[in-house]
Amino acid sequence: MKINIKNIKLFFCLGIALSLSSCEDYLDIPAPSDAFYEENTFVNDATTATTINGILADLSVSYYVSDLGLNTGLYADEFTLNQTNSISYQRYYNDDLSSNNAPSYWGDFYSLVYRVNAIIEGINKTDAILSNKDQYLGEAYFIRAFSFYYLTNLYGDIALPTTSDYEVNNKLSRRSQEEAFQQIINDLEMAETLLAEDYKTSDGTTTTSQARPNKTAAQALLSRVLLYTENWQKVEEISSAILNGTQQSLLPLENVFKTDSQAMIWELMPNNNENSYMRYVPDYNIYMGWDYGGDLAYDFSYAPVYLSESQLGAFEEGDQRFEKWTYTVELAGATYYLPYKYQSKVAGEEASAMLRIAEQYLINAKANAELGNLEAAVSRINEVRNRAGLLPITATSKQEVLAALAKERRAEFFAEDGYRFFDLKRTNTIDEVMSEAVKNKTVAGKASWSSYKQYWPISYSEINANPNLEQTEGY
Repeated sequence: MKINIKNIKLFFCLGIALSLSSCEDYLDIPAPSDAFYEENTFVNDATTATTINGILADLSVSYYVSDLGLNTGLYADEFTLNQTNSISYQRYYNDDLSSNNAPSYWGDFYSLVYRVNAIIEGINKTDAILSNKDQYLGEAYFIRAFSFYYLTNLYGDIALPTTSDYEVNNKLSRRSQEEAFQQIINDLEMAETLLAEDYKTSDGTTTTSQARPNKTAAQALLSRVLLYTENWQKVEEISSAILNGTQQSLLPLENVFKTDSQAMIWELMPNNNENSYMRYVPDYNIYMGWDYGGDLAYDFSYAPVYLSESQLGAFEEGDQRFEKWTYTVELAGATYYLPYKYQSKVAGEEASAMLRIAEQYLINAKANAELGNLEAAVSRINEVRNRAGLLPITATSKQEVLAALAKERRAEFFAEDGYRFFDLKRTNTIDEVMSEAVKNKTVAGKASWSSYKQYWPISYSEINANPNLEQTEGY
């Protein structure tokens, strides 16, 4: 894998709290060098905290996080392409990625991984007494697991760097997805032991802000990852522990995406600078078709996508998620529906949901169904349905429960962080679904599907920089 350390500019955001609008200081790193941070970076809690603050700030404002839902939704079957003049959108929509136009997620997430590795090394090597050492290490392990999770879901077999050593990292080969999931599990179990039950600020003070991961966040991501390993008993135990806690609960739909909502487990705060049009959650800009050259005037032609017929079919009649989380546009006798989970232009009123309590209900349902506890599985599904204004299901077989669960996940998590695309792969239904989906992708060019396309290519530049790195199979 390639990483040009000379060009890396690391967020070095000062401040006790996570203040995204003030992240303007950077640290230039020469190459080749293993020193991602200066020698005096880890000398006390304040300077150490800035390294984690910088990464969280990066996650909050970077397109490779905010665009995941859009690009994977185009690639799968959630969206119909509206902005047909965009070559980039066309490539995702037509499932036509290649090594010549490979997405940049590989390099983007690995840049985070290398920075986190440098933080772990720096904290473990320092002679300074850090009052919040466990918190910083726990956050670092969590972010590394988070990065590896998205990398392996997008690319399948991936490299697993656990050092910031440039010479070592540029000789790594890709490891199996099974090994990747094991590394993720190891990191999350480590994070779980280090992080506190309460949410903390960067100086270790207890807070109501969910902008930094806590122990519950580590458990929530762990329960999700364990779905892939089919360790149903452990999935049930972890998700039940989260649901039996007191920090999170299902809330009315209009309150789910509010900042520090009890419906969230971990959130990313947007840029709260009042002078910036990016002062609210990126999804609001991504889907709602704002013409920035026209004084933020709404114009449907600027909306990149709208919900596909396939996605609309996932909503039952009376589903309040459709009523409250979509935006209707009527134009020239046609009706279009846009994702509208984020609805506020007030700075700080909403935050990007990275982990939500609703997922744990459905994860717990999946584990119970696989363990044969169908009544418990149905009960968890119905709790989510009740919040959506739907009647309870009365499924009596495992097959019926799993079918209801798949439909519920699609209705709950549409347009969020790759849920649909990843679910199709995890449940081994992607070839069947996508073979049909491409028949309806006729807006721009002709879409086609082959099984190898479920994992994305990496660029030639990455391969040329590392002779041990092989291209994703099929490309």
